[in-house]
Amino acid sequence: MESSQMSSPRSVLNFSPFRFRSSRVASRGSSKAGSATNGFVHRLRIEPLEPRRMLTTYLIDSLADVANPDDDMLTLREALQAANYNVAYNEAPAGSATELDEIVFAPSLAGGTLAMTSGQFDVYGSTLIRGPEGGSVTIDAAGARRVFSVGTNVEAVISGLIITGGRPTSFGGAIRCSGGELTLVNSVITGNSAATYGGAISAKNSTVTI
Repeated sequence: MESSQMSSPRSVLNFSPFRFRSSRVASRGSSKAGSATNGFVHRLRIEPLEPRRMLTTYLIDSLADVANPDDDMLTLREALQAANYNVAYNEAPAGSATELDEIVFAPSLAGGTLAMTSGQFDVYGSTLIRGPEGGSVTIDAAGARRVFSVGTNVEAVISGLIITGGRPTSFGGAIRCSGGELTLVNSVITGNSAATYGGAISAKNSTVTI
């Protein structure tokens, strides 16, 4: 999957560019040299284009499972909150309502472990979650909760992660997908279980690609 290159990993491009259009009107009388050609004067006018909204790219630079507005660090939980509801949250800018947002772990986090201390990670907006380039990140639920829950009509792509330790009191130990589209790329799901069924993945009315 190709990702857009942006000026800042925490920025959103949302702009209204302009285009210039020339019009020709008949020239009457004398005019200054160069202002008329073949009896016509060229005039420029500015026309605004429609607003363009691009995807949001989040660069995760902390493996802490917190949402602290004062630490100047971006965590997975903060990025998902902003991407899910398309509203800025702490250090995370608002996600896109029309494009697949991209959450990427920084290269410095390769080989590290995100130890979950709060509830499951909800994916309610179409999102790509990708491990660091040249490595992976482990997300460990410590046998106390589910790791990911993918919502209805959501496209979720998970790449370069090791997902372990999921154990909810119902189903879908590592991932529950309810009416969405889930794609797993270069990822490992191991050491998860569920109280009922779907120790690794529970998918209802969903499409799962591995």
